[in-house]
Amino acid sequence: MRVNVYAEEMPAEPRLEIIEKEIEGQIFTALRIYLELPATVDGQQYQGPFMHRPGDDDSAAVTFWGQARPARDAPGGARAARRALREARGPPMKAHITSTDRIVTIDPAGNAEARVREGVTEGGVRFTAYITTCQVRRDADNSEFERELREHKPPDADTLRAIDMRFIV
Repeated sequence: MRVNVYAEEMPAEPRLEIIEKEIEGQIFTALRIYLELPATVDGQQYQGPFMHRPGDDDSAAVTFWGQARPARDAPGGARAARRALREARGPPMKAHITSTDRIVTIDPAGNAEARVREGVTEGGVRFTAYITTCQVRRDADNSEFERELREHKPPDADTLRAIDMRFIV
């Protein structure tokens, strides 16, 4: 099956819905973007929900499912989708990350490597991150960043348990 969504169906301010389902102990989250029916009446363009009659909205929608998080790359209306996700999730997470001396391959073909970082959120949640790229703004003095980028420590035992050994370079 193929589904086409045309630009005319994507409203400037789309109706968005965040959906969560729990299946066998895993939470799946989705972002649903409702489409609007384009129509031309007497040469004038209109766009709106597909209403059979008051209270009977039969609008089409596109739903992007992801495991435990909404899809990141929603087509069209993406800015509005991201804004709705930020509002639904609350303020952004802040974390401190520390570089380790481990580098892992993160794609099956072996073409992409990532430095393993240990992190902790402001709330104290520890995590492991695999970072492929770091960049300093073009107009900034990056000498301090370059120095700090060379500093690495051995990963702690929890981080070693988190690293999938198939990824070790």
